[in-house]
Amino acid sequence: MSHTAGHNEILIRWIVRYKKFAKARFNANSKGGGMWPALSKRTKKQARKKSRQILKDSDTLSHTLDPIPTLDMHPRPGIQTLQTINGVEIAFGGGGSHPFSKLSVSTLAETHQLGKGNNPTRVILLPASVTVAEGMKRDVLTVQAKLKRKLGMT
Repeated sequence: MSHTAGHNEILIRWIVRYKKFAKARFNANSKGGGMWPALSKRTKKQARKKSRQILKDSDTLSHTLDPIPTLDMHPRPGIQTLQTINGVEIAFGGGGSHPFSKLSVSTLAETHQLGKGNNPTRVILLPASVTVAEGMKRDVLTVQAKLKRKLGMT
């Protein structure tokens, strides 16, 4: 395992950990009673298959948060991960059309994230919780210990 492989392993662990957090929060807020405003009566009348859940008509946005690694070699429509000097940034981006909209998945997500147009703000991506951040610290230590064992340093 090289230094680069260890670095990539850490980033992948962070991506998966953050996406699990974001997906769980998305699912909880979609059911109502969370931090997102309820659907309007008009939207409920127009809603397709999952009329009682917020932003869950087609599960397209929800699937962007599936906890799979999405470094450059594994792009996912609607969401992208960018390696930064301090780690990794997860943001809406990339291609992919939403099945019930003329907008791309990332544009639709951004519309909800920022509350553009007639849409209320429904924050999908937010900073990691303290629990997630602590898990990320543990990920670094786990991979570091693995590298040390591999190099015969323990």
